[in-house]
Amino acid sequence: MRKRMVQETYEAVCRHFMEGISYAEIALERGQNRSTVQYQCRRGLELVKRELLGEEAYLRQVLGEDF
Repeated sequence: MRKRMVQETYEAVCRHFMEGISYAEIALERGQNRSTVQYQCRRGLELVKRELLGEEAYLRQVLGEDF
């Protein structure tokens, strides 16, 4: 899973979800907007869900049973 994630996204996900660093703190360190870091974390979390659930189960969860 790590290999499929961009380094910056991986770091944001780890710092926020594992270390408890806020989006604002990560953004300040990087010179980015908070919303950029939040988007990276959201995108990274979706990738983790796809890996853990499998593609078909993920699509069912996102799109509903009749995709």
